[in-house]
Amino acid sequence: MSTNPLLTLSSVNLKKAAALQARIEQLQVRLAGLVGPGGGATSAPKLTRAPRRSVSAARRKQLSLIAKSRWKKVKAAGKTKL
Repeated sequence: MSTNPLLTLSSVNLKKAAALQARIEQLQVRLAGLVGPGGGATSAPKLTRAPRRSVSAARRKQLSLIAKSRWKKVKAAGKTKL
């Protein structure tokens, strides 16, 4: 017949074990609060993407011309990087 390991602990270690047991019970209560009342996890809120902004064809052409003129200046200066 095996003996209960708590019976062989010193008073200091027994107090530490009791404190750990209390902490475990507190954490279990907190976990139950997070998980929800039904025991199952609540569904996570769905993440929605912001609607994509569209750029008009005229604005794309304008941006293209701006970039081309910028590269034209860079190449005229003899550089390979901006």
